[in-house]
Amino acid sequence: MMRRLAAAGILGAFAVGGTALTADAGGVTARPDARLALLEPEQREEIGNNVYHDRGEQSHLFGINPGDRAVGRVRFQNDADVPDTLRVGGIAFLRGGPISPAAAQVIDDYKVKYRLHGKNVTRKVAANKLRFHDVAPGQLVGALRVVIGLDDAAEDVLPLSVVVHVTSANDRSVQDVAVFDGAGAK
Repeated sequence: MMRRLAAAGILGAFAVGGTALTADAGGVTARPDARLALLEPEQREEIGNNVYHDRGEQSHLFGINPGDRAVGRVRFQNDADVPDTLRVGGIAFLRGGPISPAAAQVIDDYKVKYRLHGKNVTRKVAANKLRFHDVAPGQLVGALRVVIGLDDAAEDVLPLSVVVHVTSANDRSVQDVAVFDGAGAK
């Protein structure tokens, strides 16, 4: 018999549902974990290890000037007791503005790109098609770089939020999030 421990959060205008884990008599069968670090414009420590679906504990704030960029890193871990395939997606939106899962991730004066091992995987992440297959229990995978650029000519921009989510293939209702919240232009 399966039982679910529910968790839900509101991410600005974007609602994220799902549960934090799925368990049965054999142990936890689905528990993806996202960890995030801010690398630029200033370096901040990695947070989010063993924190599930809590935006307050899994969010880094950044501020950039026109022509600059912010760079973050998200790593993923299978905290379940069984192997799992982790599915990764991303969405960006202006707080107070529209949500844009567009493949190019161009929102007003911002441009968001996702890179993995030097390759541009923006289209895969925006389409929720980036996968890490057969991730062993406790295994840490990926070092997804999230690059957020602000156009040189940007003026009076709304703050941007970028949400990266990881979902269990064992139970697609189970996910975790990592959030990069923009403070607007410096």
